[in-house]
Amino acid sequence: MTAIPDTITYGDTSQLQLELNSSIASFNWRPDTTLSAYDVSDPVAYPKETHTYFAGVTDVNGCSKTDSVIVYVVHTPCANANVYVPNAFSPNSDGKNDILYVRSNYVQNLVFTIYDRWGQKVFETKDITKGWDGAYKGKQLDPGVFGYYVQGVCDTGGKFFKKGNVTLLR
Repeated sequence: MTAIPDTITYGDTSQLQLELNSSIASFNWRPDTTLSAYDVSDPVAYPKETHTYFAGVTDVNGCSKTDSVIVYVVHTPCANANVYVPNAFSPNSDGKNDILYVRSNYVQNLVFTIYDRWGQKVFETKDITKGWDGAYKGKQLDPGVFGYYVQGVCDTGGKFFKKGNVTLLR
């Protein structure tokens, strides 16, 4: 029995595999809510913590054996290094870098706010899938440097806060 990979980051999956040959008459996975299926030899595991999976096999002679495999789950700390905001973008409708997004695989909740050089808020969102298109009140802003703040909660429960500048290019 194997897990590929046997060490995953929180939120990832592992492919479990039973090595079956022609002498195996039946197999079963111990019921577990973090498995994609119990009746296949290669279920996908979705553990949130390090977890041991058990499976039993019976051969054509009626001999049974139980085996186990551990999937280790590594929790990435909730840190600014795991939240990325580009330092420039170009909302010029060329299909490349037209929208400024916060990027992270670990954020559950966030507030992303952008201010102009006079401290006026020009954009805010609480949705990581929504980005800034370089406009304020429907009007495209001129090139310049804007400040941002992004704060929120990671899927591990920790909080983060990040601030910086982004350059709007045309």
